[in-house]
Amino acid sequence: MHSIPMAAFKFLVLLLTLLAVQLSEATRPSLFSSKNDFPLFNSTQWAVLVAGSSGYFNYRHQADICHAYQILKRGGLKDENIIVFMYDDIANNKMNPRPGVIINSPNGSDVYAGVPKDYTGEQVTAANFYAVLLGNASALTGGSGKVVASGPFDTVFVYYADHGGPGILGMPNMPYIYANDFIKVLETKHAMATYSEMVKSRTLNNNSTYGSHVMQYGTQRISNETVSVYQGSCPNSSLTVNPSQSFDMGVVDQREADLYSMWHTYQKLTLEPQEKEELLKNIKEITAHREHLDSSVVTINSQLLGDLQHGSVRGGGWALVDDWDCLKSMEAMDEAAQAACSSYNMGHWDPAIVGYSA
Repeated sequence: MHSIPMAAFKFLVLLLTLLAVQLSEATRPSLFSSKNDFPLFNSTQWAVLVAGSSGYFNYRHQADICHAYQILKRGGLKDENIIVFMYDDIANNKMNPRPGVIINSPNGSDVYAGVPKDYTGEQVTAANFYAVLLGNASALTGGSGKVVASGPFDTVFVYYADHGGPGILGMPNMPYIYANDFIKVLETKHAMATYSEMVKSRTLNNNSTYGSHVMQYGTQRISNETVSVYQGSCPNSSLTVNPSQSFDMGVVDQREADLYSMWHTYQKLTLEPQEKEELLKNIKEITAHREHLDSSVVTINSQLLGDLQHGSVRGGGWALVDDWDCLKSMEAMDEAAQAACSSYNMGHWDPAIVGYSA
């Protein structure tokens, strides 16, 4: 028997290795792969959509959630696998110029119709959100009872729209979503082995003067996959874009978006004189309150931090917070005193800057 030359042997080993890698990648279910693509896996696509605010002047958050639902539906996802959290106080609000309708772009079409009312009003809580993610129906308070009853090969997408800051996400009902609590939920979900891949995205505010930015967490390698796969791939779905809907709306600081909307309402809408007077009074009160808040925070930081007030007092690699219970207590007191500006306040809650270490 003739022996195989060493060079040829190495080539065969390399070829077999490449074939094994390709086979492994071909049989791994991607984030939103359809059952037809992977018949060996009984995979279901789940989506949890959360609007973390309430009030007409936070219109955009619930509009984004409704729009996300419509995209997922057009992509072929079923209502039983889409769970929606929204306060639901926008569509039929007396200030809505199109009663019963929510739009996601200027002169856009209705995105509110058909959206499931799974968890609304007082049911939009962090506790219900955690219970839904963990598939724990017994821990729910009110609502439709829908939870992410996922299996080991399922995929889970969580989309959150609202204000937030380092270690915290807003909710219309206290308490907020805190990083340590949310991490525990994710760790529990992982230990349960009830998903294949999970991604969470949110809009980032965090003191940004130039609007919001999308942040992504979880299995980030899915960024290489196509958006159509992620949103569903119903072959009968067709998305059209109306070029006339491209508008230059300018840049608005997200923390000031509610005041911007109030001013627009005051200047453009035809209201009764008394209503306009009350709205103007409200605008002035909120503006004065925020100016006082901003100056107070600057004064406090200056007294506490001195020359460090414009930098971080926690070095790289440090934990965001040493004592989460202490931080929660401080924020609860702050929100009790500043409830009228709760979303605005989040721009001042940055543990990396203030340096909480109780």
